[in-house]
Amino acid sequence: MKQSNFSVILFQFCFSFISPVRAAKCVCNVQRFYIPTSRQLKRIESTTRSPIYVHFSETITGSSTIRAFQQQQRFTEHSEQLVDHNLVFYFATIASDRSPLFNHLTLSPERQSGRMSKITNDCLTRSALYVYPYGNSGRQRGNR
Repeated sequence: MKQSNFSVILFQFCFSFISPVRAAKCVCNVQRFYIPTSRQLKRIESTTRSPIYVHFSETITGSSTIRAFQQQQRFTEHSEQLVDHNLVFYFATIASDRSPLFNHLTLSPERQSGRMSKITNDCLTRSALYVYPYGNSGRQRGNR
């Protein structure tokens, strides 16, 4: 029993269509978790950055008093502790922003259209390659 070209193309189209739909659904589910987490990390990072600015400002203002009581080491260590605490959240923010799962979200429209063209061309090529063996419908050379 021979397959008709239409059924082969229909099968290939359905197969090519279902995979991107599932992938899009997966990305949407991941985004539901990613976006609130990213916002929270940025909020915490900015919250831990504020004490660094306050400490630096107070240190500059009271620098003569700090030197008079020879407390430079204590202020330096406290500043380093504040920066270290902030860097924990800063690195987490950077790591979440660089996730390969979400690189497509920051593409320019030109790159997005290029990617869509590539996907379309791949679909058409696969369909054509799948249909090619069945293209003659049983005809041989010389038989018209």
